[in-house]
Amino acid sequence: VSNAIHLSTHPLMDRLNVTICIDSDLRISVEKELAIGTTIAELKEELARDDPTGRAQARDFVLASTARESEVLRDNVQISAELADLVVLPAPKPRRPAPAQLAIASEAVEYRVLQRKLVKKLGSDPSGEKAVKLTRQVGSVMFTTGRTWTGPQGGTWVELDSFVEKPGWLLVQGPGFGIPGPLLQRVNPDEPPPLILRVAKPVEIGFARDEDRDLREIVVGRSACVRDAKEWVALLFGLSDPRKIIVGKPDDCRTSLSATGNSFHIKSCDGLLEDETPILDAGFADGDELRYVYTGNLETTFEGKEPSWTGKLGVAPKPKAKAKAAAAADTYPELQA
Repeated sequence: VSNAIHLSTHPLMDRLNVTICIDSDLRISVEKELAIGTTIAELKEELARDDPTGRAQARDFVLASTARESEVLRDNVQISAELADLVVLPAPKPRRPAPAQLAIASEAVEYRVLQRKLVKKLGSDPSGEKAVKLTRQVGSVMFTTGRTWTGPQGGTWVELDSFVEKPGWLLVQGPGFGIPGPLLQRVNPDEPPPLILRVAKPVEIGFARDEDRDLREIVVGRSACVRDAKEWVALLFGLSDPRKIIVGKPDDCRTSLSATGNSFHIKSCDGLLEDETPILDAGFADGDELRYVYTGNLETTFEGKEPSWTGKLGVAPKPKAKAKAAAAADTYPELQA
């Protein structure tokens, strides 16, 4: 048995001679004379004080009876003649912590991509001047820490999760980068996934060929209505008014080509959708194309145009206050006609 402590009764009967084997292989042992009633904790402290390096601590020693090595003696046990032999057991090795795991679902905050062009500030400082534009798939997810920052121009930025993405901050929504409307949307895990619908960039009648269509994607919630989809179309392509967009049901062939102009003749409103019609009730499913006709003037539209209309995605600029009529008419009566 390695590491043994041998106890013998002192002739005065109130002291015990204790022989402590520190290492049986190296035959290192010490002898101590202890008072009857000395506790295991007190013995540990004395062993620690004897350490020439000064590094040992009482908690480093684990003692047990040689007769029952599996039963570790508690600190409050008193040393007596019955405990003739004790064993200094090796100290238990500390448990290694479990390897760190990336808890994306519980720790990271997901943001859904709403527009294919994103703006990113590099590095950990969102106040930095350098920003780059990225291209991401609409409907895909970016992992963030959930921390947000409001820039000097009022833009909202969210910090990327550096365990998943390269360090930086993404623009959620804000002016100054030529991309109106929200670019990202915080994902609510309790809500069902939204629909991703395809929409084509409008072209003049006579130039609308299927092979030349520029298709984009929009994200609409399952509780969205037709008006919500119209606003996304107007926002993406810089159209002047969502009210000039006519949307048909998914199987309506009259809107098979996005177009504009008065020459598009509609004989009946059957199959055309009202603004309040829920997208799901209209029959749209994830991945469908939303076919529409735009009746406005395309010459005044361009991508990146700030909305001139008011809605969930746009706030029309306030009209400039008209110059008030000069009060000089009262001040200078001679100016009155």
